[in-house]
Amino acid sequence: MGLLVTLIKRDFGIAYNPSIAVDRLAGKPGLLNDSRDIFINGVLDDNKKRRWGTCASIPVVVTAVARRLGYPVRLVVAGRHIFARWEDSQTCFNIEASNPMGMTVHSGVGILGL
Repeated sequence: MGLLVTLIKRDFGIAYNPSIAVDRLAGKPGLLNDSRDIFINGVLDDNKKRRWGTCASIPVVVTAVARRLGYPVRLVVAGRHIFARWEDSQTCFNIEASNPMGMTVHSGVGILGL
């Protein structure tokens, strides 16, 4: 999953919207007034320099590609945040792909698995 997230972010150019990231780091909620930040049309933009999204769109793309590869990955909604989760009969871990530094893995239980 680390390689998958790296390829999607580094090679395909998907990234968290920089203006929203600055607001979030400053403790502001960040305005989501552009549909490209919420839906996957933003991260799939033809312009590689504008493939921006948020936690509402980046995990959706990661999950879609992972499922296409046959991985047991699904979306998890926890409050106002969305992330991916690998869950099979032996292993369960959360995949945070929307952070600017790459991918982080957290274990734990989400609110609603999709």
